[in-house]
Amino acid sequence: MKSENLIIIASQPRSGSTLLQALLSNNGKVGTTSEPWLLLPFFSYDRSDIVRSRFDVKLSSNAINEFCVKHNIELKEELSSFFLQQYSKILTQGQEFVLDKTPRYYYILDDIVKYFPNAKIIILKRNPFDVLSSIIDTWVHDKKYEKLNNLRDDILLAPKLLQDFLVNQKDNSNVQEIRYEDLIDNSHDRVKELYNWLGLEFESSVLDYLNNKKFKGRYGDPRGIKKYSKAQKNNSNKFNEKLNDEFWNPFFQGYAEYLGDNFLMEYGNYKNIDSSGKNSVFNDFLSLSAVEADIFSIPFKTFVIKRIKKKLSKIL
Repeated sequence: MKSENLIIIASQPRSGSTLLQALLSNNGKVGTTSEPWLLLPFFSYDRSDIVRSRFDVKLSSNAINEFCVKHNIELKEELSSFFLQQYSKILTQGQEFVLDKTPRYYYILDDIVKYFPNAKIIILKRNPFDVLSSIIDTWVHDKKYEKLNNLRDDILLAPKLLQDFLVNQKDNSNVQEIRYEDLIDNSHDRVKELYNWLGLEFESSVLDYLNNKKFKGRYGDPRGIKKYSKAQKNNSNKFNEKLNDEFWNPFFQGYAEYLGDNFLMEYGNYKNIDSSGKNSVFNDFLSLSAVEADIFSIPFKTFVIKRIKKKLSKIL
C-alpha cells in the first residue's frame, strides 16, 4: 500500500465525522474501521506539549533522536512503512484505499503530511457552537461544566489547530475542507465532489449507508448516525436550545468571546452570538483549563489581558 491510497479525516469530535466516513466508505474501493487512533501515540512520541506521562517526554525524545542519529536510523521512513503495512490489513478483495477517521488527529496533522506526503487529508468543520452543544448532550448530561475539562482541547484548541493547518496547506492539493452544514444540506453535490477528488466513481446510491457496516464499531458517533440511513438536515443550529438555558447561556457567551467574530468568519463563515459579558461560568472553565493544562496558559493569559484592557478602556 502507498501513501496516496490513505485517506485521513480530522475534525472536532461531534462534527459529523462518522457520517462522512460512512458516505466515503460506502463503495467497493474504500476500506475503513471505526476509529483506529493508530497514529496518535506514535507520531506524538516527541510532543511534550500534548503528551502527559510519568517519564519525561522531552528527555525521551532527545534520547530517541540521539539513538537515530548515531545509528543512521530514518525513523520517519520506518514508521511510514510500518503503518502502511498495518493499514493494508484493513483492505479486503477489490479495495484500494484505507480511510482512517480519527477526529483527534488535529493534534498531529503536520506530522501526517510529513510521514504520508501523498495522503488525502479531509478537514471537516462544523459550527463550534453546535459542536459544543452536541458534546454537552453526549458526554455531560447535566449542568456541570467541570465534566467538560477532559474535552477542553476539543472545545478550545481543535478549531484553531484545524484552521492553522488549512492556512499552512492552502497550496496542497491533497488537503480538502468541507463544512458539516454543506454536507447535510447538499449531500449529493458535496459527496460527489469528494468522490471525484479522491478518484472514486460516484453513484447516488452511496448516499444511503444503511447496509455499510465497515465504519461501525465501539468508537465513533454513539448517537445520531445509528438512527438514520442518510444525512439529515435537521441537526444545524441546535445550540440555540442552550442559549435559552439559564446555566449554559453564559458559558456559550464566554465561548463566543473566546472564539471571536473574525475567527468564526474565517473558520467557516459562521456568525457569532451576542455576548453580554455575563460569562463567569466559561471564565471559571477557562481558568480551570489553564491551571490543569500548560498548553492553555498562553490563550488564557491572552483572554485575561483582553478582558483587562476592555475594562480599562471603559474607565479611561
